[in-house]
Formats: sequence, structure tokens, C-alpha cells
Amino acid sequence: MTPGKYRAFGYIAPGHFWPDLKLKWREHEMDQARAPEGSSPARQQAWGLNQDTHVSFKESEGEKLR
Repeated sequence: MTPGKYRAFGYIAPGHFWPDLKLKWREHEMDQARAPEGSSPARQQAWGLNQDTHVSFKESEGEKLR
């Protein structure tokens, strides 16, 4: 069998290190209660709806309120 005209054998897809790093940074900023301007979390924060931002992701909100 002969290979096709658009054969992808040997193709190595580009990595996604930079997008993953940017996403991790955004996650860190959101954990610190710093939502990006104009985003839905920023509007919720301005309205006082999401008060569950905290540094420790191991401690639940219920445990903090008790």
C-alpha cells in the first residue's frame, strides 16, 4: 500500500507549554481574588456574589465559616 498524498506519518504536533502556563497564571490570579477586567468573575466580584476566593484550596468554605 502506498502512502496517501496528505499522509501525516512523522508529523509532530507543536507543544502547548505557553498556553498551559498562561492558564496556570490565570488560575493563580483568580485564587487571589484578582479576576481579569471585563470577565464574568470580575462582575460577580463587583456585585459581591463570589466571596469564596481564598489562598488555601484544601480548606472548604464550610470549614472556614464554622
